[in-house]
Amino acid sequence: MCDFHSIVVYVDGSIFHAPSNSHSAAVKLSGRPENDGIRRFVEAEWDGHGKYPGAEKITRGEPNERQIRAIDAHYQSLVEVLKTGDFHGIWSEPGYADVRRQFARRCPAERLPEFADRLLSDANWGVGAEFAARCPVDRVPEFAEQLLSDSYCWVRREFARRCPVNRLAEFGMRMLADAELTVRREFAALCPEERLPDFADRLLSDTDWGVRLEFAFHCPVDRLAEFGDRLLADADWTVRHEFAERCPPERLPEFADKLLADEYWGVRAKFARRCPANRLMEFAERLRTDVEDDVRFEFERRCPAQAAV
Repeated sequence: MCDFHSIVVYVDGSIFHAPSNSHSAAVKLSGRPENDGIRRFVEAEWDGHGKYPGAEKITRGEPNERQIRAIDAHYQSLVEVLKTGDFHGIWSEPGYADVRRQFARRCPAERLPEFADRLLSDANWGVGAEFAARCPVDRVPEFAEQLLSDSYCWVRREFARRCPVNRLAEFGMRMLADAELTVRREFAALCPEERLPDFADRLLSDTDWGVRLEFAFHCPVDRLAEFGDRLLADADWTVRHEFAERCPPERLPEFADKLLADEYWGVRAKFARRCPANRLMEFAERLRTDVEDDVRFEFERRCPAQAAV
């Protein structure tokens, strides 16, 4: 693997390039014989920063006149493309996606929206990914349609991460229908807490436990009990434990049957630790006889006189 931007040039001046910037890959793409004692190719490499130094300074091997002219013309054109974003000719081809990605990476962030149509329609996922990662945050929602329909999950996830929080709920239903779990998790983790209950049905029926856990973790405390039955019926113990940890203590007795029957001792211990003291004795028999030491300890710590009964 070589660095951006690498090419190989055949003796007749023909240029070959692989988007990986590998010289050997470019030779293979050419379909021509390699240098096997006869120097057919020379390699050139320059990153496009600063003033172009000339073919002699960036070439490995001894280029002939045709090769020198081809190398000079190629890199002088590269300078112009990286400056203007005008991807004409070879620069629009799939094999030169690395150049378009470099443009998206180097272009001043405030100017990126000017090139949105060009960059977000690129067949190479890396180009759209660079746009999604660098577009000014306040402009991201303008490109929701393109970003959220991108075939590459990384682009859609970047939208979830960088969309202004106060705009995120606008795109909630679409993001929660995404096939990629990381997109749904990002929404659940970043959506304003006061808006999460609006998406409870989608979030709590998600096939990924991490999405359901984010709901249990971020749902406003004063709304959490509304979803207690669904959270305590979750197949993943971390979701049930988070409910037991965050549910308002005065509401916990309503869920005593489910909490104290939970197969995970940590959920039962949370009930013993957080249930209001003036209600704890209602559940004394079950707490006192729990098979887990930590559950009995919490009860004994909070009701020492009754624990010995």
